[in-house]
Amino acid sequence: MTHIFIFNPNSNAGGSSKKLREKLTQFSDLHYFIFIMRKNDTTEEMISRILRIFEGEKLRIYCCGGSGTIRNVISCFDDLDSVEFAFYPLGLTNDFLKVFGSEQEHFHHIEELIYGRVVDIDYIRSNCGSALNTFSTGIDYAYQKAFSKHSGFAVLHPVAPHLISAFSALTYPRTYSYKVTVDDREIEQPMTEMVFANGCVLGGFMHFSETADITDGKANYYVVPRFGFGGRINLITRSAKSDFDFVNRISIAGETKSICIRRSDNEPFAMNADGEVIEGITECRAEVVRRGLHFVIPRDITVRL
Repeated sequence: MTHIFIFNPNSNAGGSSKKLREKLTQFSDLHYFIFIMRKNDTTEEMISRILRIFEGEKLRIYCCGGSGTIRNVISCFDDLDSVEFAFYPLGLTNDFLKVFGSEQEHFHHIEELIYGRVVDIDYIRSNCGSALNTFSTGIDYAYQKAFSKHSGFAVLHPVAPHLISAFSALTYPRTYSYKVTVDDREIEQPMTEMVFANGCVLGGFMHFSETADITDGKANYYVVPRFGFGGRINLITRSAKSDFDFVNRISIAGETKSICIRRSDNEPFAMNADGEVIEGITECRAEVVRRGLHFVIPRDITVRL
């Protein structure tokens, strides 16, 4: 087997790839390559290059970054069946791994991933790419959009861009009306937030469910009605405290295998897919692919899937 380690430019800050290379020298029998994306590289170009170079070989791809990194990688594959995927967390939140609770710490140890076992888990496939954790739109999109604009304020203080982006999202004046179709049910109303979740945490702090079954072929959905400034603060505060009763009480919530999202006025809109903003969407059709992803579980983790 060939082990491929992919770093996006942000995840390589602080010499992460150099530190990993030093660790990998301990494994004398490991056949591996490290690819570091440049600022002007696209994930599609990188994956296409890797598949050409290693054509016919069995691959395990280690996505070195956050949830957005592994999301971008799996979105490049038409057929996921021939590749194993590992999540080596170097992102700010690594939200998807929170489904493993306190045992998510094991993902930080590269030797546990190298000698880990492979299990088949669910992922979300859509007409606008794939996702492992969530598809969403609303105040989390406003936050993500603002963060991409204000990330440079980190030179003043690491927390600065997060605070500025959070304030921007809370005061975001636009609340659109959406049509959300789940199974045979159509929900149409102005929305503060809409989440289609394979995982259980969004944006590092918004907790929508205590646990998530990533093998049952279903995702949880939450449609949160229009709130003003105070209601948005309450939503963020209560979800950050894992007040699941509150989240379910204010939301139209349930489980479904597929979902369709569009604006009531049929204008283009944007979605947040695992922290990656996708713009210019007129309709998002997403479905859960049951056990469609070969996912590497750390060797010492005790959870059984």
